[in-house]
Amino acid sequence: MEDLTLAQRNQLLRIKQKMGESESILVSVNDTMRSIVAWAQQNYIDTDNMHVGKRVRCTKQWFQQVERALVACHFQALVKSVDGDRVDSAHQGDTEHKGRSDSPRRQRVLLATRDGVGLGIQSTRDVPQWLVVDEDYRNIQLEAFDHLIMVENLTVFYRLHELAITWPPRALIVYRGDRFYHSGFKRLLHVWKATGRTKYGLVDLDAFSIKMLQRYDFEYVAVPALERFKALSAEAHLPAKQFNLLLSLQAEAELGAYVEWMKQTHRGLKQEWMHFEPMRWVNMQDQD
Repeated sequence: MEDLTLAQRNQLLRIKQKMGESESILVSVNDTMRSIVAWAQQNYIDTDNMHVGKRVRCTKQWFQQVERALVACHFQALVKSVDGDRVDSAHQGDTEHKGRSDSPRRQRVLLATRDGVGLGIQSTRDVPQWLVVDEDYRNIQLEAFDHLIMVENLTVFYRLHELAITWPPRALIVYRGDRFYHSGFKRLLHVWKATGRTKYGLVDLDAFSIKMLQRYDFEYVAVPALERFKALSAEAHLPAKQFNLLLSLQAEAELGAYVEWMKQTHRGLKQEWMHFEPMRWVNMQDQD
């Protein structure tokens, strides 16, 4: 007996979801559905009464026959949509379906901590530098934190101990993510926003990064003194592809002076170039 293909499984799962608590459902016939019916016939699953004109009737009883056949041959059961990783998938059947398994990093984020609070690990106070932790965002005890700090640059993230900045108390410090960690960070940010607690951004001072913070309603951003920002900023740090975005960028409160300088000079400042500068958090939102 051959296992169902990923396309066949996806179609059957969609049909089951639409059927809900009903005893049966009529579905249109496409190439995938024809192949499912052929698979059922090859495996001695009753299809005699399925065809109704140009459609096919799927019943709860028919789905039960399909599921029993899969389980009997040690294939992954149709009754479960695979939301875990491949280890979880292996416990549901002998066949691996990579397309339905979670990427190992999809739920993971990169955190920086000095004490392990909220992460279920022992104190790291004897560690001279920050401890970087790879963790499933769902395991983080969010109630242990009052603030979220997003760090955009990975090099800076690994050298947080060198920064001259005051960290808010009880802060959850997270790397924004590259192609490996970005998905996990977006999921964490979605959950964090629902708490209503504050968000801080440690990012490049350019149009793209400021707009990103505004889009996700960040309250604070890290900046060096304005005169140092002007002295260190460079055209190479604000590429031409950001110019249109820069024109539409609006900033309130203290950040406005930094954005106005970007617009006047087409110059920005990457995180690495302000790494050893004293920095402070400025409010991004109008306080009137």
